[in-house]
This record gives sequence, C-alpha cells and structure tokens, in this order.
Amino acid sequence: MLRATASVGRRAPTVKGAIPATPTWRRALPVGVLPAYDEALKLITEDATRLRAEERALHAQIVEKAAQVKATAEGVERDGLVNELEEIRKLHRIVDVQSQVNIPKVRWSARHGYYRMQNAAHRHLREQQWREDGKLDLTMERIHQMNVVPDLLTSIRPSLDITLHTKPSQKSKRTYKSVVVEPGAFLDPAATVSYPSVTPTAFHTDTRLYTLVMVNPDFPDEENQTFQNYLHWLAPNIPIRAGSTGPLRKLNEHTFYVPPTPFEGMRYNRYALFLLQQPPKTEYSLNVEAEAKESGEVTSKTLDIPVFSREQRLGFDLRAFMKEWGFDSRQGGGVHMWRAVWDQHTDWIYQHFHGKAPPKYGIPRKEDPYVEVKRREKYVVA
Repeated sequence: MLRATASVGRRAPTVKGAIPATPTWRRALPVGVLPAYDEALKLITEDATRLRAEERALHAQIVEKAAQVKATAEGVERDGLVNELEEIRKLHRIVDVQSQVNIPKVRWSARHGYYRMQNAAHRHLREQQWREDGKLDLTMERIHQMNVVPDLLTSIRPSLDITLHTKPSQKSKRTYKSVVVEPGAFLDPAATVSYPSVTPTAFHTDTRLYTLVMVNPDFPDEENQTFQNYLHWLAPNIPIRAGSTGPLRKLNEHTFYVPPTPFEGMRYNRYALFLLQQPPKTEYSLNVEAEAKESGEVTSKTLDIPVFSREQRLGFDLRAFMKEWGFDSRQGGGVHMWRAVWDQHTDWIYQHFHGKAPPKYGIPRKEDPYVEVKRREKYVVA
C-alpha cells in the first residue's frame, strides 16, 4: 500500500530561469485566530492613516510657504518666512516618519535590511539601527580606546556609517573575495596592498561633498625620538547622499593610496580613515536640502586641495589641514580604523612602493654597569 509522504520542511521545486519572489511581510496569524492581534493591526492602520493626512496638510503648508518666500524680496520679512518654513519642514519630517514607522511591513523591511533610503521612515530606522544597535558604539569605543582621539583629532561626531571591505587574511581559511573590517581589528599588511573598499551610508537627502583622509599616527620620527603622522591616502570632493549605493569609486585619482607597512621591531600601527564633511555653501538646513534636491546641485563647497607629494605625506598635520580648508569634525562625517603589525610580507610591500629597503627598529640595549668589572681577571697571581 502506497503512503503519501509528508512535504513538511521540503522546498518547492524551482523553475529554471524563474525570477525569485521578493520577500515581504505577511501576517503572523490569519484573521479571526487572535482578536487582540487583529485589533492591534487595526489601531496601527488607523493611526497611520490619521498621521498621513496630517503629513499631507503639512506638505501643502510647505508648498504655500515656499511660494511666499520666493515672492518676497530679501530682508527681515523674508528671513522670518524662511525660518517659519524651516520649522514646518522639521515638523513635516517628524510626522512623515511617525506615519510609517509602526507599520508592520516597514518594520519588517528594516529588520531584514530591505531599506529604501529615499523613504524618510526607512532612513530613520536605518540610522536608529546604526546608532543604537552597537555599530557606532563600537567604532567610538575603539577610536577613543586606541587614542585616535585625541592623537589625531580633538573630537568627532560621526553622521555617516562607514563599512570597509578588504581581502581576507592569508591565515584565514575563508575563500571570500572580501571581508568586512571591524573597527580596531588587526589586518595583515598583504590584505591592504590594494586600498580597501569604502561604503558609506548617509542619512541626508541632499548631495554633500566629503574628503577621504587616511593617516597613520605611529610613523617613527628618528630625529626627535618620537612618532609623527604619515598621510597614506587623500581624495577630496566625493559626492555622497542617502541612497548612494555600493562602494565609492575613483578614490585613487588625487593623492594615491600607499599601503600600510609597519616596521620590524615596532608595536602595532594604527590606521585611521576619515570621511570629512566639506564646509557648506550656506548653512546646512532642511530648506537647503529641499532646494538642492529640486535643482540637483551639491550643497557643499568644492575644495581645490593640491596633491600631496611623497615628501609632504611625512609629518602630515591633520588638525592644521582641517583648519586651513574649513573642516569641522563636530558637524558630521565618518571614521573607521584598523591596526597592523610587521610580518614577513611587509618588507616586500615597502620595497615595492618606496623603492628602498625598510628600516628596522628595536629596543636599545641597556648599558651594563658591570661591564668593566667583567673584563677584569678574577684572580691575580702575586
């Protein structure tokens, strides 16, 4: 007698060439199974509908107020209208987020990484995840714990989430093409011969310009018996906005990347990578952001930073550089870091990129106060 086999746990057969369905939220329970669940969904929907109507009313106010601003000549009256418009935009953004943020489909999409960064609620949840789920905390812990702040900067308030990818370590048995770099992790110098892939996540909808800077604060200064900064990489005028996808491109067309090469005999070296937000054309605001979206223009100043020569890289003063070009790390940007120590591949990398053999360092031998005594004969025949 034939028995029907259970299909529980089995996958449905896939049709060759078929496009897989996009995952989406589904009710946890059918209608009527749990009345409390049905009532909760009903309340969420009603609240979202009410807030969406409020959002539309605020949007109409924005359109009306923006028209008044355009029709008013420069002066005190216009400045007052601009300030009123800014406040309405702030309220509109809050209501826009609240009208969507509790909808189960939106929450499910955020929890599973299906973000649409053009959507205010998705941006809010993505930023909330970065700030509250530990990633930003880990980054800030490492840059303070390892003294990137204050050795390089007095303070920094990140507004960008930066993800770095490099080649996997040669010691690793993984066969991945690239691995995510945890802030403060040790990387083999061979894994960073090519510059790392830099993927920023921004939460502003206008296009702003950033300058990428990578610095090693642990480069030896033999003359003064201390350490100095070395500029490994610099790329100005990088356009970034919410919704920018994938790693940054064309990063090696300015001050080209020089790979990390910690010297033999030294402790680990720190490599700090910054995305510095360039100064605005006018003060960054929601009004400026909205106008820039309509016109397609960037809201940051373009900086004509000269290329740094090999000689200028040594002793690079990040604080003086930021002061000269108007950067302010307290107003936003991004930061990441890793560490590296000398290994058997480092000397070849240094020789290849610098055209000379690397120096070697060590702890000076301690003077022996009994060296003269040891040279004397212990026993002397009278």
